[in-house]
Formats: sequence, C-alpha cells, structure tokens
Amino acid sequence: MAASARPPRESGSPDEPPGPDDSGLPAYPSARQCPFHPPAEYGRLRETQPVARVRFQEQPLWLVTSHEAAKAVLRDPRFSTDPAREGFPTGSTAPRPAPDPERRRARSFLTMDEPEHGRYRRMLIPAFGARRTEDFRPRIEAVADDLIDRLTAGGRNRADFVAEFALPLPSRVICSVLGIGDEGAAVFQEKSAVAMDPARTPDERLGAAAEFTSYLADVIADRHRSPGDDLLSRLVAEQVDTGQLDDEQLGATAMALLIAASETTSHTLALGLLTVTGRSGLLARIREEPTAAGPVVEEVLRMWTVPHRGLYRAAVEDVEVGGRTIRAGEGVVVSVAAADRDPAVFDDPDTFDPDRTPRPHLAFGHGAHRCLGEPLARLELTVALRRLAERLPGLRPAVPADELSFREDHFIYGLDRLPLIW
Repeated sequence: MAASARPPRESGSPDEPPGPDDSGLPAYPSARQCPFHPPAEYGRLRETQPVARVRFQEQPLWLVTSHEAAKAVLRDPRFSTDPAREGFPTGSTAPRPAPDPERRRARSFLTMDEPEHGRYRRMLIPAFGARRTEDFRPRIEAVADDLIDRLTAGGRNRADFVAEFALPLPSRVICSVLGIGDEGAAVFQEKSAVAMDPARTPDERLGAAAEFTSYLADVIADRHRSPGDDLLSRLVAEQVDTGQLDDEQLGATAMALLIAASETTSHTLALGLLTVTGRSGLLARIREEPTAAGPVVEEVLRMWTVPHRGLYRAAVEDVEVGGRTIRAGEGVVVSVAAADRDPAVFDDPDTFDPDRTPRPHLAFGHGAHRCLGEPLARLELTVALRRLAERLPGLRPAVPADELSFREDHFIYGLDRLPLIW
C-alpha cells in the first residue's frame, strides 16, 4: 500500500484514535538461526505483519519486512534519516540531549534530510555516475592484480581473504578517487578497524576516529596548497573556495564516502566469494564467460544485503504504510535483508540463483538516499570476482563453513576471516 499522509489532529481530541499498545511487545528479531539467512522471524512477520510494532532493546518502534512497504518508507520524505529526530532508533527511551549546533554543522550528509542532503548529493554525483565510474576500471583491475600478486608471492597457496583482499581493495579504490592514495588507505583501514569494533571501549573508538579526522584535515590543507587531479582537490576548488563548504564539512563528507564505499563492499565481496566457491562450476563460468560475473554479483547483493540490522528512519508526520499508521515521532527500522527475501517479489528467495530475473533488490537502498557509490561498488565486485576466477584456479575455503565466524554483532554483516586455499 502506498504511503499517504494523515491530516493533523489536535492532541487529545475526542476523535483521535488511540496510539499503539506497546505493552508486551515482541523483541526486535536479530538472532540468526543460520548464518546464511536472516532471522526466521522476519519471514513470519512479513507474512502476518509486514509493518509490525516491536521493541528494539528498550525502545518501541516499527519494523518493516516486506519489499513493498520497505520501498514505501525509503522513498517517502516524511521519514527522516536524521538521528536527532524524535523517535529515531537508538534502542533507548532516554531523553535525547539537545543537538550540538557545531557538531551538526559538520555531520555526515548521509544523515541529512532534504534539501540539505540533495545539495551534497548533487556536488558528488559527477564523481560517481556510471560513465565516470567506468574510468576507474583500470585502477580497480590494477589493485586487484596487486593484491593477488601479494597473496601468491613466494608460492603461497592460502591466505585470509578478508584481511588480505576484501578489506584493502575497496579502501584503496575509494582512496584513489579521493586522492589520498594507498598510504591513506592503510591509515584508514587501521583507524576504522578500531572505530567500528564494538568490542573496543568508547574512548578507543572515538580516539581512532579523531586521529583519522585529523589525518584528513592535513590532506585537505595540502590540497589548498597543491591541488591535484582528484575528488578532494575538485571539492576544495568548487565548494570550499567558493564558500559552499568549509574544511570541516569537507572532511566529514570525505569520511562518509570512505566508510560507505569500503565497509559494505568489503563484506559483500567476502560473503560473495564464499557463496561462489560453494557452488560447483560457478567460478569456471565466471572465468570463461565475460558477462557471467555481473548477474552473479546482483544475486550476491540480493542474498546477503549486508546492512542486516536495517535502515533507520523517524517519522516526521503521521504516515500510513502497509495498513498501519506510523505517527510523527515514532522510529522505524526497514529490514532490507528481509525485503530482499520477499517471496512476493522473488521466486524461491532463499535459493541462490545467478540466472534470476528480474532483481529489484534493495541492497543499495531506495529513494533519495539510494547509495551514491552503487556503480562503483558493482564494478569493484565484478572485477574482483573475474580476476580471482582467472588467476586462482581451484580457489576454495580452507575450513568448513561451520568453522567460520560471522559478524552478527556489527551493523554491517560479514565474515571476521575467510581462510582460502587454491
């Protein structure tokens, strides 16, 4: 059902219908019964309550699990991506502190609503369109080949794919786009590994983020003095020097691009390779058929949809979705992982089928906040699978699947390690 607005009502008016009964709400389902599939409860909710009231830790909110309802929420501007909004999912019912104006000024454009978000997106689109992305193919191929050379140096025939290929490849590529090179990629990987590790203390995580922020500030200062042919230099000239942004806002934008372009692609690549190597003949097909990798990548994206804890929103008006009224100030979690297993859209959705058509998956989101780097991520995944298939015959996991450790406690699903042999 399409989302529709409700007319405003005076609070406490006699004809106002009661709000949702939040007593005894079921817990937000997060535990996977099988690491290869989202929680089974998503499927049961999708059949009976595709827009369901649940409790996320302490906080009541709405969980969206169907493909149709997920698209309705993600494309509707009445659902905000701003964490400062009342009701935005945090897992807590504690009062929100007043937003710090200085911190909000330099926050990530990923958490902005329109029209502010659109302004940032328009300044970045020229660097990430499909035509411009194709120009990066030689660089992606060179990085993939360099990483494979390192994997096989000295006659090696085994390695941890996550640490030695999946994590560095997208980091090195996006750092090339920005103009901070392989040195910057190494610093980013080191600091982000700490900043995004839920096992680290808050001070350790914040300290690592601050150190990389300082590193970016030094790079931006250098671009003022010595501009180059890269995205940061262009943004300094077109946005900072013209007064549209300041250096701190540019640094926050660069940080958002680095995180968004590396974390999701890295873990999709590792999970995708695990999937591909587990299916007889699929690597050979990718190696022998020039166009085979593309459809495989699309099915990998659909099957895994690595933002497994969903996309967070807060309603800023009363909105009807899927027959339920979500009121202003209530939080929403859109489970894109559940939506991408919706049998109303995908036949036999729990089966990996690289010949599946069509593939209207939501791995990159939907609506105004659809992933800006979608063409780049697709190209990286496709090039990586082809290069690995061509250069590492017999590539396969070195341990059984039940010995692998999956990242269930992270916002982005993935593998801690993937030992491979070839």
